[in-house]
Amino acid sequence: MAESAIRRLAIENRPRLLRLGVGRVPLPGPEWMRFDLADYWALHLYRYRGELRLGETVHEVYPGTISLAPPRTPLAYRWRPEPSEHLYVLFRAGGRGGRSIAVPALLRPGAVFERLYAALIEAVGYFAVEPLRAEVRLWDVLWELAELGESAGQRGGAHPALREAQRYIEQRLSGRICVPEVARHAGLSHNHLIRLFNAQFGASIAAYIRRRRVEHARHLLTRTTLPIKAVAAEIGIPDLQRFNKIIRRELGDSPRGVRGVRRVGEG
Repeated sequence: MAESAIRRLAIENRPRLLRLGVGRVPLPGPEWMRFDLADYWALHLYRYRGELRLGETVHEVYPGTISLAPPRTPLAYRWRPEPSEHLYVLFRAGGRGGRSIAVPALLRPGAVFERLYAALIEAVGYFAVEPLRAEVRLWDVLWELAELGESAGQRGGAHPALREAQRYIEQRLSGRICVPEVARHAGLSHNHLIRLFNAQFGASIAAYIRRRRVEHARHLLTRTTLPIKAVAAEIGIPDLQRFNKIIRRELGDSPRGVRGVRRVGEG
């Protein structure tokens, strides 16, 4: 099987949907089933095993695989003799010019797949009655695919599961964050995620979480008038004594001192 080619997709403007839905195809025959894309992009999320031919290149697909084919690309499928379900989207890119992103023809995003699938299932429900909402859902998914594609294409770039772990942490800074739960959400073992954080940030997961909490606290102290007790709760450290100790150690001053620096500077 050849490596996935890189596709460039304009991303700054909202895409225009032609059709999307869940496909359930009959059991396959011995021949390839061919499709004509015309001037549309084709996005597929697979829950089956089979083969995809893009141009002259054949790729293996299996549950959790995502493919993105550009306009006027010869596209053909061959399914295995088992139930075949996929989610498909046909769309036009949102205009020319502006930023374009590089996305491989095939992506295997791991644990992120189910969230992207769910987002596009929502778009299927919106399409007939609120097509704009469906297009916005698709647009958001394309941005995520752009991030995944850039990670896959850059040597030393952030692992897609690491990005997912970071998102999970950011959404929960005000509460208790359990490291094994972060790993489970990212679809990795605890030890593998620890290695990724050490390689990317030179810090443990716990140290990364503490750093992000302190950065958020600095913002709240210097940019808002939120009471210090509320700032502590907002970053998930409601114990004021512990909060003061962490801020002094990480920022070199008490929470009041950190806040005072900004006020003096604003004069």
